[in-house]
Parts: sequence; structure tokens; C-alpha cells
Amino acid sequence: MRPLEVVLTGTLMVVVTGVLALFLTRSPRAANHVATWGAVCGSVLGFVAAFRALEIASESELSAAWAVPGGGLIVGIDPLSAFFLLPLFALGALCAVYGQRYLGPHPAAAAELNLLIGAMALVVLARHGLLVNGSAGARRAALALGVPTAEWT
Repeated sequence: MRPLEVVLTGTLMVVVTGVLALFLTRSPRAANHVATWGAVCGSVLGFVAAFRALEIASESELSAAWAVPGGGLIVGIDPLSAFFLLPLFALGALCAVYGQRYLGPHPAAAAELNLLIGAMALVVLARHGLLVNGSAGARRAALALGVPTAEWT
């Protein structure tokens, strides 16, 4: 598998477990475990693949048809985006582990952290302006976590 495919798999794992944790809010302990382990496993996958992409200085893109005006869905990885993905995935995994005990009875916050990690990874991988404008998803997730974003434009 190419590094881009592994990064996308890790990102998808983080997002899917975040959504799954939102559905498990009746069982806070299970929701926290799902969100935490999803964030850690997905972040490890993404970190290793981003490191590999940086190490071999590879560039790859993946495009798909998308029924929106202005073009298709295009994501890609290059050494610069890999450089930014490394701290994103490393800190995302560490925040998830720390937050498991800290956010114990609040599983929605753990799930929102996963969605924030996924949204930020997608913004880094985006090669199309419509996806970069999707950073509004990262902002909404940050607001849900209580991160002050008043100075964001």
C-alpha cells in the first residue's frame, strides 16, 4: 500500500470510531474506550505512513469523481503534508490517551476529539479548495471541545 492509502485508512479509522463513540453515549466507559483506541490505532497508522512518505520523499494523489461544481475529490500526500501530519497524529494519540481519564464521564468530548483529528488530517491532505474550506468542520469540532476560536478567520 502507498503511504497515502495508509494515512487515509488511519484517518478513516479515527473518524469512524469517533462516530461510533457518539452512538455509545449511553455507555460512557465503552464510548471512551472505542474513541481512545480508535484515535490511538488510527493515529499510529497515520504517523507511520506519514513518516514513510517523508522518509522516501514520495508524492501521491488520489482523485475520485465528485458531483459538486468545480471538480472532483482530490487528496494527496507529499513531504510537506507528511511533515505536518506527524505532529497531528502524534499529539492526537497522546491527547486521546490523556483525555480518557480526564474526560471519563463525557464520552462525547472524546468522540469530538476523533472528529477534530480527522478533519485536520483531511485539511492537510486536501488538494482541492472545496476540501480546504471544509476546515469549518475542524472549527466546529474545536468549538465543541471548548477551544477558543474567536480569532480564527
